[in-house]
Amino acid sequence: PGDHNRHSQKNWSPFLYNNTVLMIQRINPLHVVGLENYTTDINYNDIHSYTFSQAPLLPLNWNHGDIRGGTNALLVGDVYLALFHSDSHANGNWLKTYWMGAYTFTAQPPF
Repeated sequence: PGDHNRHSQKNWSPFLYNNTVLMIQRINPLHVVGLENYTTDINYNDIHSYTFSQAPLLPLNWNHGDIRGGTNALLVGDVYLALFHSDSHANGNWLKTYWMGAYTFTAQPPF
């Protein structure tokens, strides 16, 4: 959002808010974007995003690598619930270990 670099991004997590598809672009700080020029045409790849909601950075006690997207967020009561993933090398092991976690955010903007 905001820049026009032509690099791919992944791990964006979709969710529905008032019948509109929004995407979680970053989890901490929570950055929610809307999509412009969205189409289901798989040959059309010029989709732009805009900031819909931005939250402040929160202090987290997570020692398993960078938190990245996972599942779509589902409305559960008055909050959205989603899963994230990260990876790290546990206790000096050369094998990469993947970690999962859950997070919630408010059902109304600013999320």
